[in-house]
Amino acid sequence: MRKSLIDLAIGILSQAMLVGSGLIMLPFAVTRLPQAEIGIWYIYLTIQAMVFLLDFGITDTFIRFFSYVFAGAKELKDTTIPAKSDDDRVDPVLLSALLDTAHRIFLYMTLLAGIVMVTAGSYYIHVMTEGVALRESVWPSWAIFVVTMLAQTYFQWQGAPLIGSGRARRNYEIAVRSRVAQVVFTILALLIFPSLTMMSLGFAIAAIAMRLDYHLALAPVRSMTRGTIWSRADHRELTLTLLRSARQLGGTVVGVMLTNRLVALAIGWYAGLHVSAQYSIANQALVSLASVAAVVQTMLGPRIAKAGVAGDREVLKSMFSQSLVFGWAVCIAGGAILITVVPPLLHLIGANTSLPPTPLLLLMILLYSLEMNMFVSTRLITTADNTIPYWKAMLITGGVIIVSVIMAGQLGLGLTGILFAQLLAQLAYNYWRWPVYCFNYLGLRLRDVPHYALSRLGRAS
Repeated sequence: MRKSLIDLAIGILSQAMLVGSGLIMLPFAVTRLPQAEIGIWYIYLTIQAMVFLLDFGITDTFIRFFSYVFAGAKELKDTTIPAKSDDDRVDPVLLSALLDTAHRIFLYMTLLAGIVMVTAGSYYIHVMTEGVALRESVWPSWAIFVVTMLAQTYFQWQGAPLIGSGRARRNYEIAVRSRVAQVVFTILALLIFPSLTMMSLGFAIAAIAMRLDYHLALAPVRSMTRGTIWSRADHRELTLTLLRSARQLGGTVVGVMLTNRLVALAIGWYAGLHVSAQYSIANQALVSLASVAAVVQTMLGPRIAKAGVAGDREVLKSMFSQSLVFGWAVCIAGGAILITVVPPLLHLIGANTSLPPTPLLLLMILLYSLEMNMFVSTRLITTADNTIPYWKAMLITGGVIIVSVIMAGQLGLGLTGILFAQLLAQLAYNYWRWPVYCFNYLGLRLRDVPHYALSRLGRAS
């Protein structure tokens, strides 16, 4: 029990370090780069997030399927919990087939991402920078960013078997080490030769470090599959099963991405680079908080899958409650720091860009808190029950958000109107429906959440 709690604590600490190292670059960027270039860099990052729409739920589906395999599943199904072996042993043939399927699918995804970034991405960069006075051409930095992004897209599958095998801590540590390499290079580069190209090179350094680290971390998994033989028919059936499951989860991915990412593009388009830079800095901090808020559920993911396969609702209640309470605490504490500490800190360092006004910042914090609440609920449902009842609602809401945001922009309502359009669209259904659904699925009452979060802490973790 003690070892499990220590592993969980280190995982939380690793994620906090990852977030902190990412934010370390911010003061150097906002003081060394003009505001227009800061806005362009965040457009790069927004396009990067948009490319992840092409994932269409495949990464999360692989994580869930690897969790089932390491829980002793004898086969994988698209909508039901798989049967497990009597001794919970890993099937090496099924594991080998799943690894090969990941290779192939992510190769196709990378080719598609390359087409999107070179065409649509480059056109958007051209439109946004036309007529803007810049110290350097954006194209060298954009080219480096695109190549690095494509490499990251292909190797993205490598985190799934680590997390699925219960080694989420190692996955976090790899991300931390790669981010540290990026931070060290980027800070030194900004001090010597501040430019967008140096920011992109730092991004590339992080990708190289991560690739080398993953290669070493996956050695034990590869050793489990040596000498295994599986047929083309097995591979084809597994691919179709995964794609059928990912198709539904992809609706969720599209909906969430439209909620959290397309808003940034709309702000840049309708409100200009100045407001876009303000929003992007606050958004980066809140995305970091959301990553920390989700770390407990990520660490417990394989155990949630195992409890789902075993049908143990008591353990599921405990792990859901732990994830929820930790998420609430992070949102409250992080939001308070963002409002009270960050603005004077940016003023102290002489940043060229500030946060949005406090009322709008409070609105953004509320949005991310409700998003976290929904995320914890839907992820528990999918991992424990291998069902995705919310995918249509997410996709429909995403379409409503697109229309609402465009209307707000066209009417000149600015950042306030765009944020309220997002909030109202989600409050109409998703933000309340799926937490209620999860509580009913588990047979859990809200007042019992603290009890389950604490009483079975050691056993669940």
